[in-house]
Amino acid sequence: MKIFNKAILSNIHKSPLLYVVIICIIAYASIYNIFDAYFLFPDSATYIHASNLNPFRGNLDYIRTPGYPFFIKVIRALFGKEDLYMNIVKAHYVLLFISVILFFFSVKKITDNKLLQGIFTLLYGLSPYILFWNHAIGTEPMSLFSITLLIYLTISYLHKPGYSLAVILGLYIFYLVMVRPAFLFLVALYIIFWLLRFVFNRNDCKYNITGLASTIVSILCILIYCSCINMQYGKFAITTVSMNNNIENLIKSRTYGDAQNKKIVEFINQSLLTRGEKDASMWIICKDLRQNFSDKELDAFYRDAMKANFLKYIAYLVKKTITIAPHTVGVLYVYSHFSGISFLSLPFTFAHMYILLIVSTIYIIYILSRYKRINWLFSFLVCVIGGTLFTAIVGAPFEWQRLFATALPSVMLLFSYFVEHIVKNMQTSEHQPFYVSILESK
Repeated sequence: MKIFNKAILSNIHKSPLLYVVIICIIAYASIYNIFDAYFLFPDSATYIHASNLNPFRGNLDYIRTPGYPFFIKVIRALFGKEDLYMNIVKAHYVLLFISVILFFFSVKKITDNKLLQGIFTLLYGLSPYILFWNHAIGTEPMSLFSITLLIYLTISYLHKPGYSLAVILGLYIFYLVMVRPAFLFLVALYIIFWLLRFVFNRNDCKYNITGLASTIVSILCILIYCSCINMQYGKFAITTVSMNNNIENLIKSRTYGDAQNKKIVEFINQSLLTRGEKDASMWIICKDLRQNFSDKELDAFYRDAMKANFLKYIAYLVKKTITIAPHTVGVLYVYSHFSGISFLSLPFTFAHMYILLIVSTIYIIYILSRYKRINWLFSFLVCVIGGTLFTAIVGAPFEWQRLFATALPSVMLLFSYFVEHIVKNMQTSEHQPFYVSILESK
């Protein structure tokens, strides 16, 4: 035991993680003291309200899933109601610190280069866009932590499949959806993941069956949750926020006018004349609609409008995709205090993400068709980025950067993958084909 302890102590200074931890602790403590403040959004009040409910007794909120509200409830139980918001900010920093460690071990499974491990972990842990979300009372810090843990678990499974990891991965999907309903695309992603593993990794069949079964359990849990919402609020859904987003997208796309329910059409027209077409006004209009019409009427209205103007709505989504292309994927526009350093956030635009996804998809298809194999790590990261981007564009009428925030760990890991391969090829005379998975080559 003494020899083991001496070995650890003698090698710990060689690990980039030690220096990353020291730098992050100093940086987080300094930033917390300098920006000793919290920021509230319209969403913040709804999370605080939902934290007063007990989901384990069936008391569910129709707007917010219980993940983040329960997190707030725990903070309040541990530290009391006094200074609740600042205690939440402190807890956010703890989550970020843990996610930095998880990110480091994810990068470590991608590259053996210690310099790259340290650089990319610091780029993640000190990114202003990720860091300053800690001061907002919203789901972003918890969502970033949760998706980083999912990435680490998935990479660990790809590195060494096992029953426990398969079970955890499958069940973890339900937790993610309860934290952020926008993670719902991960259900389809992991169903496809397990099915493809049956085809291309038959040696792991027993683990894949376990993972698929646990994912199905998560789906059943989601359906049960939707049933509970339906019993309490008369709508079978994870959250009724999706209805607001759907109606707002209808209004912005001007596809609602041909719907059969002319009372709703006239109500929207009058509301636009009275309140205007700003994002804040749109949310109020949707709230007014919910107060004057039933969810059943609004559901029928949405389906009818989509049926009548589906191609026009698709054109609206295409236009939205083009419109947001020059916008940076991470900005600090929500923080007036930090507007002066917003340029430090991320130098990538949505257009860069489009190019990355197009090129990566072509690469995945090429490798699959020519070599009859899948680069699992690469494909997983691309799918998380693509799924998050698709959800942001299709589901969100505004604030696309907020929804895309959870893709940033995958973006950074994908870049570390590229850099690792470039550096490795520069250091060796024999160039490895890019399709060779770094994980599988270890």
